[in-house]
Amino acid sequence: MLTKPTTIIFRTKYLGFYVGVTGPLNERSDCSVKALANYMSTTYDESHKQHSTYGRVYAKGTTPITLRLTYRSLGLKCTTYGVGSVKGISVGSFVRKNSVGRFIVVITGHAFALIDGKIMDEALVKSLARVQMSWCVR
Repeated sequence: MLTKPTTIIFRTKYLGFYVGVTGPLNERSDCSVKALANYMSTTYDESHKQHSTYGRVYAKGTTPITLRLTYRSLGLKCTTYGVGSVKGISVGSFVRKNSVGRFIVVITGHAFALIDGKIMDEALVKSLARVQMSWCVR
């Protein structure tokens, strides 16, 4: 059983082996915190403080407004793919088109980091899921 943040290798059904940062076991709905920690190559705690500064509540999901404020404060640029009834690009296509670089990717109800074509996440990310937003350095 994990008792402190650590780095673990995860296997996803669709997209191979990837590495992700984990957080405390009593925290939940913190995928955006983990995504930023992976993206910035920083600790979970530093990422958590950054999100809290812009309104994230402990053990609660991160709102789109909080995501925008947090990532904008770090100089990241947002690209929106899915708006309203318009579906975004699939995760599989996004990974193929962005095989170099660092991105934070938001799909419905989840966020993860994509670093040089590798999804950095502990959750199963389906290749057919639709990307709603992505963030990267300007």
